[in-house]
Amino acid sequence: MVDDPAPLDHYRADERAPVEPGVYRVVGTDEGTVTLLRVGADGRRVNSGAVVRLDRAGLDALAPAKNPDTGLGRLRQAPGTLAERPLLSGVGVLFVAVGLSQIATRGDDGGVAFLVAGAVVLWLLLR
Repeated sequence: MVDDPAPLDHYRADERAPVEPGVYRVVGTDEGTVTLLRVGADGRRVNSGAVVRLDRAGLDALAPAKNPDTGLGRLRQAPGTLAERPLLSGVGVLFVAVGLSQIATRGDDGGVAFLVAGAVVLWLLLR
């Protein structure tokens, strides 16, 4: 039996599990049940809104999993995140492009400043 699942723990369900296959985050626990939010499917992050409750014994059918919001999983979300904020994303990309262009053609520090500014804008959008 899984020992003391805690909020923010992640579990993977396969076809044999009592829930739809995917990655689930623990969002609540009580004496006999665990509440899970489906956050991943087919190796990618999903915003399904699917919440399920399992008996703690049913959690044994799931395997511990990594948080899909970290590492490359976070990087895969970048296009969607940038599309949600098109103006700021465009400014960041424009600054990066201008910076790279100036560095390539002139080799001056002004290009580095644009490049860094664009990278900071994009980083702030993606963190």
